[in-house]
Amino acid sequence: MADLEIAIVTMNRPDVLRETLNHLKNRDIVNQVFIVDGSDSDETKELCSEYSVEYYRQESSGMTSARNEALEHCDSEYIVFIDDDVRVSETWLESIEDAFKDEGVVGVTGKLENDGTDLDGFAKKVRDFLFGGRDSFGEIKDNSVINGDFFYDERKEVDHMPGCNMAYHVPTLKEAGGFDENIDVGNSYREDTIASYRVSQRGKIVYDPDASVNHLAVDEEGDEKKWMFYNPYLTKYFLAQNGIVNGLKGRLSYFVNKIARHTYFFGRSIANQNLMYRYYLYGELMSFKDFVLFDRKPREYV
Repeated sequence: MADLEIAIVTMNRPDVLRETLNHLKNRDIVNQVFIVDGSDSDETKELCSEYSVEYYRQESSGMTSARNEALEHCDSEYIVFIDDDVRVSETWLESIEDAFKDEGVVGVTGKLENDGTDLDGFAKKVRDFLFGGRDSFGEIKDNSVINGDFFYDERKEVDHMPGCNMAYHVPTLKEAGGFDENIDVGNSYREDTIASYRVSQRGKIVYDPDASVNHLAVDEEGDEKKWMFYNPYLTKYFLAQNGIVNGLKGRLSYFVNKIARHTYFFGRSIANQNLMYRYYLYGELMSFKDFVLFDRKPREYV
């Protein structure tokens, strides 16, 4: 068994978390779990005591900060981040451990089912056309298209991982600067993509379909639309620097500004943080890869 811990960051969802901990208990892996909690009550703390799960109160705010605090609390060589509303397959943890046995592997992810929100038929064909489908899933293109369709059966090396199912070699993730707290607002859109792409520059990230999870569609205001609308559309937010876009910089900046100020999820997650938004506001376009690797002071770990 690998030296590995499972981290769940949560906030004000003890009922959702209870179901997940009960599921992990039935999988006989709840003893490897610890919680970083940003709640404003003690319900989650009491729940963790009930399941004998290690508990940490979040010291700062935001999902990205919570992930970094989890990284600091982890004493193992590997850490797996899952959301508080997932169900893992029987082969999930074993597949992650096996993948890390391969030389040079510093990250592992797996098949992702989004309960109640999967696309099919014409909608899936449109998505495959836009993002590349089976031929390029898990890749970040040079033109900034991010393919996050983690539902195929091929095992392959990928560029990034989804936040609800991502395992890291801890020293490598720390070397890469952890999670970028400059984008720590609301749901911290793409903080998982940014961190995992930086890690992929230091080793291999492997997608193993047997390391699969089901991400439940929890009905909460501002969150249930994330996969059904905002995520597919906002992936195109990072547009390539090319002739057409260069000619439309001014109009693009206006459009992004308008969307950011009037959309709940988009505005809360992106508009209030200068780091991404300013490149569009001031007409400086860069590819997603260049943005991720942009030179800034990373988080330091002791």
